[in-house]
Amino acid sequence: MFTFLRPLFFLASTVFVAGCVPMIPMYSIGDQRIERELTEEEIREGIIEGATNAGWHVQKQEAGRITLSLAVRAHLVVVEALYDSSNYRIDYVSSRSMKIQCEMGEPVRLSGAESCPDNKQPAYIHKNYRAWIENLNHSVLVALATV
Repeated sequence: MFTFLRPLFFLASTVFVAGCVPMIPMYSIGDQRIERELTEEEIREGIIEGATNAGWHVQKQEAGRITLSLAVRAHLVVVEALYDSSNYRIDYVSSRSMKIQCEMGEPVRLSGAESCPDNKQPAYIHKNYRAWIENLNHSVLVALATV
């Protein structure tokens, strides 16, 4: 009888562990100093080129601000690249299916459109967020070096 229950227990354990994706502290790309002399237009073009090369999509463009999104499987991340003639930064805007937690001790938001009250950044987010943001930043730096 126990041999019948063993595979069932294994399957239940696997499903439970797969659902427990670790969360990490929120990560942002702070001010990135641009060492070369570039115009704001060249910086805008570099950010767009880098984002596109990294798989991100431009959602909206305004002077000094580009809204970007990345969809991976069921996950969606939206960020803003804020820039001027000497710096750029990348800030979290919202997400879907990224298991955010706005404050320590608050329940984890598992699905649907996710953002925190008063447009605050979450305290914790799905572990893949950091890699996606670092990849975006690296791609933007490469694109700006070749503009």
